[in-house]
Amino acid sequence: MIKNILLIESKSPDFNIYSIYKLPRIGLVILGTLAKQAGYNVRIVYQEINELRREHILWADLVGFSVLT
Repeated sequence: MIKNILLIESKSPDFNIYSIYKLPRIGLVILGTLAKQAGYNVRIVYQEINELRREHILWADLVGFSVLT
């Protein structure tokens, strides 16, 4: 049963607008809010600011990624 959801905003390898301004993109925030309202435990790791650790992965039942293309 899925209870814990981890959403990861990957660090961009190249220069982009988010390299200048350390602001998370809004997509995962919206998905995380909807999942919380549906009763799930949600954590978001924004790799421009936070380090992704093994404990984050082990906590999660489901992991979602967001990337720039």
